Amino acid sequence: MLRKYNSKVYEGALMRFQNVKAICEELGTEKNVPVEEFEKELNAFGELQDDYNKTKSLLDAKHASIKDSEHKLRSTHERMLLSIAIAFGKDSPEYARAGGKRKVDRKKHVFKSKKQKLQRDGQT
Repeated sequence: MLRKYNSKVYEGALMRFQNVKAICEELGTEKNVPVEEFEKELNAFGELQDDYNKTKSLLDAKHASIKDSEHKLRSTHERMLLSIAIAFGKDSPEYARAGGKRKVDRKKHVFKSKKQKLQRDGQT
């Protein structure tokens, strides 16, 4: 799940804007202070950030949907392989064509004693 984007610059600018606006209202003048421009940029950034976070939440929902669909696909594939294994056997060419690994093609793991390993490596 993606995290929302929270800009520290935006939060700081918003706080500064509120303070500057309060100061300008106390003075009764907005001379040499571009409050309106700052407010426009602040609002534009806020809208952009909100849009970004909405897009992220849509992506989260799509990601969850893809994961669910992937799980269903894996389950269906497994059931299909099992039905072919029941019908033809796990050692059949049909099972291999369907995507399964035949029993004869599987690598067998042979456990050896420590003594046999040492003899094989030439460390007697």
